[in-house]
Amino acid sequence: MNAAVPEPGSQSSTSGALVSAKQPISRRSTEELSTLHYCEQGSQQTLAEGLAEYYAKMPNLLPPEQLSPESQELFIPHDACHVVFGCDTSIHDEALVDTWTMLGSDVGIKKYMAYLRNPDAKQIFDDAGWWVMLKATLLTLPDLVRVYWRARRMHARWPWQHHALYMHRQLKDIREEFGIAVIGHRS
Repeated sequence: MNAAVPEPGSQSSTSGALVSAKQPISRRSTEELSTLHYCEQGSQQTLAEGLAEYYAKMPNLLPPEQLSPESQELFIPHDACHVVFGCDTSIHDEALVDTWTMLGSDVGIKKYMAYLRNPDAKQIFDDAGWWVMLKATLLTLPDLVRVYWRARRMHARWPWQHHALYMHRQLKDIREEFGIAVIGHRS
């Protein structure tokens, strides 16, 4: 694991958790979403604080030590993308963060698709149901188009594997540096 990410079992608020293959992707109310401060474009939280909020408010997450090293390699940077791009774990936002990741980070489409062949990632899709995921993705299309255009306007691509370098930077500054305009939540 990256040296800047706390070791499993540490007491740091950024030790984190990852999506559980055993639990469904969350469905959050508009009221709950409005309390996610890391989703605000001008959030003054650091990336570490945003991750702490993300992990604390998402009930379907697991500690990284419960996953294989290959799964940690996928889910830890993926969770950082959730925070940087202002997305929760609803099916809608999972589609957004996947698109942001492929188009707005340096991991690219080919490598990210390889990550999604990870057994833990596949299990999440299986647990949620492929039909449910496809339907939700189709309903998300207008926002996916927005992500496409916003990713094209970014100043630089978000560093997928080197997010730890930004842990102590405010989200508003990160978003300004990279030209990230979060989509925001709609009821």
